[in-house]
Amino acid sequence: AGQTKQLTLAIDNLTENTEYEFRVKARNDAGYSEPREAFSSVIIKEPQIEPTADLSGITRQLITCKAGNNFTIDIPISGRPAPKVTWKLEEMRLKETDRVSIKTTKERTTLTVKDSMRG
Repeated sequence: AGQTKQLTLAIDNLTENTEYEFRVKARNDAGYSEPREAFSSVIIKEPQIEPTADLSGITRQLITCKAGNNFTIDIPISGRPAPKVTWKLEEMRLKETDRVSIKTTKERTTLTVKDSMRG
């Protein structure tokens, strides 16, 4: 009996939510086996990971800003699929305006307020 060298294979550029059927062949010094059919087809799905926001940089910190100045709060985020982010101030959802800017990527969300006011 021979020894198996590799039991895994990574295949790039597969399309999510598409069904694939894979076959496998064995090879040794005597040649190749006949292709073996898979027991079932495979549907490609991105793994889901619960969303998180890393607030450690701002937890228990008072953000102080002189009236009329700008301030920015930048929060690392993660999750799969990329999380949808909502910024709130005292349970009121913040919306983008000429003074409030919200930018979100797969890795972080940033709130910028221009011309801050006393509160």
